[in-house]
Amino acid sequence: MDEPDFNELTRGHVVVTAEDAGGESMRELTGLRGRLEPGRVRRLVPPFAEPSVGAVSGNPKVGNRRRPGARQGPGDAAVVGPPTTTGRTRTARRAGQLLLAAVLVAAVSGCAGGGNPRPRPSLEATDRVAPYVDMAFTGTPDLAGLAAASGVRLFNLAFVTAGQGCEPTWGGWIRYDDPTIAARIRELRRAGGDVRVSFGGVHPPDLAEACTGVTALEAAYRKVVDTFGLLRVDFDVEGQALDDPPSIQRRNEAIHLLQVSAKRRGTTLRVSYSLPAGPAGLTGDGEMLLRDARARGVAVDAVNLLAMNYGPGPGGMADRATAAAQSTKTLIQEIWPGTSDAQAWRMVAITPMIGVNNVVADTFRPDDAIRLAQFAQARRVGWLSFWSINRDQPCPGGALPDRVSSTCSGINQRPGDFIKIFVRYLRGP
Repeated sequence: MDEPDFNELTRGHVVVTAEDAGGESMRELTGLRGRLEPGRVRRLVPPFAEPSVGAVSGNPKVGNRRRPGARQGPGDAAVVGPPTTTGRTRTARRAGQLLLAAVLVAAVSGCAGGGNPRPRPSLEATDRVAPYVDMAFTGTPDLAGLAAASGVRLFNLAFVTAGQGCEPTWGGWIRYDDPTIAARIRELRRAGGDVRVSFGGVHPPDLAEACTGVTALEAAYRKVVDTFGLLRVDFDVEGQALDDPPSIQRRNEAIHLLQVSAKRRGTTLRVSYSLPAGPAGLTGDGEMLLRDARARGVAVDAVNLLAMNYGPGPGGMADRATAAAQSTKTLIQEIWPGTSDAQAWRMVAITPMIGVNNVVADTFRPDDAIRLAQFAQARRVGWLSFWSINRDQPCPGGALPDRVSSTCSGINQRPGDFIKIFVRYLRGP
């Protein structure tokens, strides 16, 4: 197959080329004459995209959040390679990247502000809500600004995947040690917050598939853990990666090595697994992954249920999420005998996809969020999240009930509705 033209792949984006670096001028690629070589790109600003994505064939619960292969990156991130596919795009609108923080400031101004600055905060009392932030799509977010606006102190940063070979990257094309992302994390920590970095996601290649040996895989994970001084990591295993026993075993062995290394340094690396779940709980593959993790010595802090993209079935979105949580709590006690009810609930985390899901018949609304938060308060689950804080706002022009947007929920809502509801859980008993 012929290599796609880089201009076609990035049509509609705005770029800053190497020649423009001094003046920081931007150019829109649409209609640009002549070929723009990838090596000339200094920064790439994605368009205001609204990809329409369906569930992965054969597994409607995998929770895919973007068009497979669509790796639009932040406007101020270090580019290590061009995007691999093109999607339906509109003319780039930088304002679309800045809207979320502004609307959250207005919508959640009554929430808790920044904590006392300290380099490594202890968040035991305030880490029970951790929204996902898509770090490889809508521009590098101002994490400290989001924390100050929302009252949230912990964010799940997604996703670290394989780039060239076994090299970790954000979303497949942004350097894992991107200086802008590193600066955002430092700013958040100075404001009293912290991050959990999520490896994997539904779109390949997962590092556990790309790295063919345990030693190489552990080294790839360690690059990210050491670069950001992480105390929390998540492994989002979905789609083909969940149906690949060799990579599952390799991943679990590498995670165990990471935890052993952390213990030798006098720290604890808290590990969670994010897995697709239906009302009956985890899939058989998800259960197998957890049993293998236990057998290989992984200390599992939480099992995060991807409560989304169910497809046809009875019950509302909140009902199906709580049913999944009940089933998973029982499974946890089977896999780890002797675990008390309270301990098992503490190991449960729940992540819905707010608004219109990839299975568009599934829509998670603010009323569902209230019911889920009330359930989580009553059971004292480990933590709540949602995909994603980037989407917690109405779409320009109104609801989009028949398609999915990566930058808005697709429903009629007020800016920040979901984060306000989940912050109530953070402040709960």
